Amino acid sequence: MGGFQGLEEFTELKVIWLQSNALTSAKGLGHLQHLRVLYLHSNRITSLVGLEGLHNLDTLNMSTNVLHNLRGISSFKELSNLYVAKNFLRSKEDVQVRCCQELSECKKLVVLDVSDNRLPPRTSSCPVALRCLVLTSSAHDATRLEDADTTEILRVWPASVPVHA
Repeated sequence: MGGFQGLEEFTELKVIWLQSNALTSAKGLGHLQHLRVLYLHSNRITSLVGLEGLHNLDTLNMSTNVLHNLRGISSFKELSNLYVAKNFLRSKEDVQVRCCQELSECKKLVVLDVSDNRLPPRTSSCPVALRCLVLTSSAHDATRLEDADTTEILRVWPASVPVHA
């Protein structure tokens, strides 16, 4: 299934759950200017195209999709919670640098879940407000978390370490 149609009249929506719908695109949602929370996890979405108009978005869950990058995430100035676990974000230097640059524009971001990706953190480029960084099963080198002291809750759990929350 491609993007969404039929939501044109629901311009006052603040929260939408669209998870597990086999969506391949987020097109058709950009007109929902009052939207604050969007759950698009467990689909087959390949990019953030179609979400550009969601300037009031506070929470975005794009986990378990097929994202290869976060191009366009910087347009979400109100974003405080971003979940992009279990995607295809890679550790290639050019992808990693662009991803960090885009995320650094999200000044209100406090929760970032990039677990189960291959994208190691570059916390010096992360938003200052970041308080929770989830890297479970991600490729990373803990010695590169040079700014970890600015993060109140830092979860870095390699798959080999048991977690007791």
